[in-house]
Order: sequence, then C-alpha cells, then structure tokens
Amino acid sequence: MTRLIVMVALVAAGSGCASTWETMTSRQFRDKPLDAMFGTEDPLTVLRENPDGETRARAMRRLKEPAANGRPESEQDEVVQILTTAATSDPSPWVRMAAIDTLGKFRDPRAVETLAAAYYQAAGRPESAPQAQTVSVSGGRQVGVGADRLGLQGPQGFPSDQAANIRGRALEALAHTGRPEAVEFLARVAGGQELPADEDPAAKDFVRQRAVAGLGQVRSKEAVHALAQVLNAEHGKDVTLTNLAHGGLVSLTGQNQPADPQAWGAVVQAGFEIAPEPNLLQRTVGLAGE
Repeated sequence: MTRLIVMVALVAAGSGCASTWETMTSRQFRDKPLDAMFGTEDPLTVLRENPDGETRARAMRRLKEPAANGRPESEQDEVVQILTTAATSDPSPWVRMAAIDTLGKFRDPRAVETLAAAYYQAAGRPESAPQAQTVSVSGGRQVGVGADRLGLQGPQGFPSDQAANIRGRALEALAHTGRPEAVEFLARVAGGQELPADEDPAAKDFVRQRAVAGLGQVRSKEAVHALAQVLNAEHGKDVTLTNLAHGGLVSLTGQNQPADPQAWGAVVQAGFEIAPEPNLLQRTVGLAGE
C-alpha cells in the first residue's frame, strides 16, 4: 500500500506540483503517508497537535463548523479561537488565508469580527492594526480590532501585494457570511473608508475592487443600496469600480438598467426585490454568451 502511495505521489510531483514534493519529504509523510497525501486525519486533531504551516492550512480548509454539525459549544469556541489566531497573527500568509476562507463559511457571528480584525492586521505587523481604536460593525455597535485586544503577536510584515491579497480574501469571506454587519463593513471599504494608510495606490484600488465585488455577492437590499452609492460616486471617475458596481446591481435586482446613477437611483427609490440567485446552468450560459 505504501509503495502505491509513493508511486501516486511521484506522478503528482513529476507533473510539477512543488507542494506534493514537499509533502513527500516531510516527516508526516514518513510517519503517516495517507494522512499527509490525502488529509485523512481529523482536521481539529491536526490543528491541536501539528505546528507545520502547510499541514495546518490544509486542515483548516477541510474543517467543518462544529455548531453546524451538532458538536458541543466548547468545540465551537476552540475552533473559532484557533482560526482567529491563525487569521490575524500567523507568520504565513497562506495559513492566514486558509483560516479566513474557512471563517467565511461559518455561521458564528464572531466570524465577522475576526475577519474585520484579519483585514486590519493583514500587513503582518503588530503596529499595523489600530491599537486604541474601535470600529462599528453593526448598528453602531463598537468592537475593538487592535492586537492588544486579541493578545497576538504577528511577524515582521508582508510585502504590499501579499497584504492586499489577505485583505481581499477577508473581504470575500465577509461577503460569504452574508451578515448585515459584514455588508456595512464592505460598504465602508468600497466607499474608500477603512483603507490602510501605508499601502500603495494600486493595492488600495485592488482592495476597494474586492469590496465592491463582495457586495455584488450578497443578496440583500442593503448591498444594493451600497452598490448604488458606489456607482453614483465613481461614475465617470473609476471605470473598474463603476463596472463592478453595475454588474452587482444587475445581478442582485435582475433589472438590466444601464450604468447610469440616475437610472439606478430611480430603481432604489421606487423599491425592488432581490432576484433569485442564478443556477449553475444559467451561469454557464451567461459566461458562454460573453
């Protein structure tokens, strides 16, 4: 059996998969080849016991929310804490993004606060997060996002493009939660607020684009209002933001209005319903027609 696993692994490595070769040469592969290659070990056990970053990232992506699967509350708290620490302070950007992606699938309301903290701390420097600042995430409720609140220590810092990617993934994950406080956060970033002061203009543009794209994925009236505001503010200024906002408005409302702020202002004013989400066949046909 071990010989067969090695043969499969060699084929994968020969096809150019660097991570497969790293897995083959790891101690875990020597001790538990099935677990290393196919992730058969319980992901929570891995996260409790294994310090290897790549292994932990794979385990996070396989992790299911305990509360949604009938597991005890204590396990839910443990998992949320593990993901919070990884998403906001792990020295590996890949581990951070794995934790962020997983949190985006959780129903736990704490996920939104953690994802906001991951966004602020994406630069990988403890001083990059606001130390004595709170931000509003829902109905004026204030939550802290500084490193002191979490008691975490981060690495020395990531390159600007990696930090922007982490922020973008946090915004996508916030959109996946679909929670109203996440929409509020996305709307502020899309509107040019909550942007990191120390990143270059291209990184800031990328982050705003991810926020607008995220709003287009949240099927709520609040997201439509936010997109209409972006369209009104950016029309004639930023083509990318205008196109993203317009595409989101069409998708969420099902109304094929032009990218005209006045037209969409009238839609919002008159009232609208959120269109049903397109099924896979409709998406495929739509892509084929583009």
